[in-house]
Amino acid sequence: MSLSRISKLLTVVALAGAFATPGAPWVAMDNQSKEHGKSPSGIDFDSASSGWVVGDHTDHASGKMTAHIKRWDGAKWSDSAIGDLAGKDVTLTQVAAVSGTDAWAAGVPISVAQLRKATRSPRPASALPFRDRQRGLQAGLVSAVGTPYALTRWDGQKWATVAAPQPGADKDALVSDLERVGDHALAVGLERKIDPQTGVPSEQVGFLDRYAGGAVQRLALPTELTAKPSAVFSVTGAGANDVWISGAFVTPEKDTPYAAHWNGTTWTVHELPVTATFPNGWNADQIVTMGGTVYVSGRSLYEDGTLTTGYRFDGKAWTEWTGRGLAEINDLSVRSDNRALVAGGWPTLTSNISQYATFDGTAWTSHEQPAALAGKDGQVLGVAYLPGTDRAMGVGYTNDDSEWGGAYYVTASRS
Repeated sequence: MSLSRISKLLTVVALAGAFATPGAPWVAMDNQSKEHGKSPSGIDFDSASSGWVVGDHTDHASGKMTAHIKRWDGAKWSDSAIGDLAGKDVTLTQVAAVSGTDAWAAGVPISVAQLRKATRSPRPASALPFRDRQRGLQAGLVSAVGTPYALTRWDGQKWATVAAPQPGADKDALVSDLERVGDHALAVGLERKIDPQTGVPSEQVGFLDRYAGGAVQRLALPTELTAKPSAVFSVTGAGANDVWISGAFVTPEKDTPYAAHWNGTTWTVHELPVTATFPNGWNADQIVTMGGTVYVSGRSLYEDGTLTTGYRFDGKAWTEWTGRGLAEINDLSVRSDNRALVAGGWPTLTSNISQYATFDGTAWTSHEQPAALAGKDGQVLGVAYLPGTDRAMGVGYTNDDSEWGGAYYVTASRS
């Protein structure tokens, strides 16, 4: 195991959206009023005719929050039975569809009284909540200490809960990403101790879990990541012997981003730069691979400013990933032929109107929301390509001025 450092200076990107050529807007697939309380958070597909959206259903009168799942059959989205999660205080935030008989969804067992504000990349002692409430709640969810994260599996017939690894007696666990990698699924996240008075997390350590054969296995991470406070925010890979993760070493003073690669034998950890221009550091929120290149997208949110940046690795050297199609990226997905990716987020750091952008390895194309959602504040929470196609879908929400105003949506590219 080795720790390689790079010295490329990072640049604060304020207007990355200017690098994208305008393309066709996406189309609405499944929209509903926020008043109905069915909120999507994650999306994934195992084929063009099979996929899932997961989230939660909030009863506004009682405040009770339960799991919610939708099923894609190739033509339409419809509500799915959630098995033994029915009636339980659970929110689902991530989903990975491995096959038609193997899909996994993870989240947090929670009650509304346990909601706390936090950034998607939790940072101790940061008083600044994420500027968008939905994403903030996802990362700020906490369960009782010593409680595993919520986990459920689709076996082709029904959803049923599966026991997740037990965290320390004084910690809770949060899954930050869940992805199909080869013929199984990998989940990453962090275990953390929560101050019961302030809700500030401490003593954070990242984890990597493998889901295969209906069972869960906690995998060993390199000592470079576990010997000091850390978090894992994203995972990707081609198979069991080619896995990438990204995250940050987290302290009250600074977040130091990293990317790490498993080759089947050893881990190699690459520490990404933190410079004097933004000494608070940043978090490597998203990592994907496409065409032999590793792409990392990251950001920080602090009281003294917002940094968004990215880096890419060609197998020999890391260089700054400039000219991205969106200034601030919430989620990335790579097409199954490994020749294009799609991003969801905001075109500028001052915009609250979300967009999509696609990248073919050379040029970016931007895509606005459908006409019914266009021009409204909100955010994209997840994007995913339909395997074997050049079509992608996204989930998210928009706001308006009324108490429960706005919409939750599933949208799709026109291709």
